[in-house]
Parts: sequence; structure tokens; C-alpha cells
Amino acid sequence: MSDDVVIVFTMADMPPVTSLLDRAAGLYMFSTESGSWYELDFDASTLTRIRMDDDPATALRRDGEPLLLVTIIDVTVSRPARFWVDLELPGAVQTLRSTTEVLEIIEIRATAESATSTSVE
Repeated sequence: MSDDVVIVFTMADMPPVTSLLDRAAGLYMFSTESGSWYELDFDASTLTRIRMDDDPATALRRDGEPLLLVTIIDVTVSRPARFWVDLELPGAVQTLRSTTEVLEIIEIRATAESATSTSVE
């Protein structure tokens, strides 16, 4: 018989995130009513849209690629998310991106420091 202790941690143990307006660090995923998922990385200042379908009608320029996040206007559950991003296009300084209603926000990593592991001896 082993003396190892196993701790099970589930997303249900974490307090729900309802808005990212009060956050300045960390990595978050959020889903929208259209079925898209977004990865928002405050530490890298990037936003990545992850499409869940292959419909060309729902495609946006640079889907799946991290975009430079300039400003967050709103990322709140039950409201459309809106942000300014830099697509790095000649002649275009910033682009406004809007989503359908945000359904859920999941905290993946609270801060850049928590991404590094430490061992306790």
C-alpha cells in the first residue's frame, strides 16, 4: 500500500469568472454563442480565435493565429466581447473585433508566475 496522497482538482472547485475587465495577467479561454473559442493571454498580450467549424462564411482573417491585443473593451459573460487587435496589415493600425454573446470564461493560468512549477521537498 502506498503512502502517496492524491488530490483531485476540478474546474468546479474554482470560482466562476464572469468578466475579464478586472484582470491584467494570466491566460483565459472563453466561448461564444457562435461556437467559437478564444484564448486571451494577458501576459503575452495576444488573442487567438479558435473556430469549431469549417464553414467559410464564419471565417475571420488570421483565425487560429495569435493577434496582438491592443485594448479590451469588454469580455463579460452574457455580453458580446469587444477588443482592438493589431492584424499587422499595411495601412491598418488597429482592428475592432466583436463576438457574439460570451457564454463562459475559464481561467487557465492566473499569472505568468503560476505557469512555472516549483517543487516542495
